[in-house]
Amino acid sequence: MAANFISLDIDEKTQTEAAAILNESGLSITDFLHMSLNRLTLEKSPRHGIPDVLKYKPIKKKSLSDYSAFGMWADRGDMEDPTEWIEKERVKNCHGH
Repeated sequence: MAANFISLDIDEKTQTEAAAILNESGLSITDFLHMSLNRLTLEKSPRHGIPDVLKYKPIKKKSLSDYSAFGMWADRGDMEDPTEWIEKERVKNCHGH
C-alpha cells in the first residue's frame, strides 16, 4: 500500500509558535497530529453541493476520581488531616528535626 504524504505550507510565525508549544509540552509533531486527528470528525453534508465540514469531537471532562492517583493515600492514618501533616513536614524539613 502506498503511503499518503501531507505537505503543509506554514508561515514562519506559526512554525515558531508551534515549536515553542510542542517543546514546552514535550510532544512531537507526530504526537500532536495524532491527538488532533483523533478529535476530528467529518460531518457529511446532507445536501448535494454543500461542502462537508470538519468538526472537533467534544472532550469528555474527567473528574478527580477518574485519575488512578485519586485516593491513593486514603488508608494512611497519618494523613487524616492533610493540612496538619503538611505543616509537620514543613517544620521537619525547614528546621531539620
